Amino acid sequence: MIPFRIRAQSGLPLYRQIADQVQQALLTGKLQPGDKLPSHRELAVKLVVAPLTVKQAYDYLERQGWTETKRGMGTFLSKKPVAALHSEKREALRDTVRKMLEQTRELSMDRQALLDLIDELADGQWMKKEVPLDGHRGN
Repeated sequence: MIPFRIRAQSGLPLYRQIADQVQQALLTGKLQPGDKLPSHRELAVKLVVAPLTVKQAYDYLERQGWTETKRGMGTFLSKKPVAALHSEKREALRDTVRKMLEQTRELSMDRQALLDLIDELADGQWMKKEVPLDGHRGN
């Protein structure tokens, strides 16, 4: 059961939020290579987004090597080794952090101000809408 946290105001496109969370679930073992993802329509209904948004997320994941679509059967997580996927994701995150650090230097922001900003943004993460991947809410 994977809870999706979708935030329309996050600045990150909805399809990327979905894709990133599928990647994270695979990296943390909540999903396994070969697991089938919900259909576009099924996940769209659960997340209250357009089916095209879910399709964009799945297409993005497939282009990145995280999923494989089997015609008439659905979308499945790639059997590519999780260590390789984790390495790719970590490298992408390192690039993002490098860019963020460059921007903070340009703004003459000190380390503590940056850490305070990260804490502030992280606190807001707990207010996201959660929907489990399998559609079952844990009540």
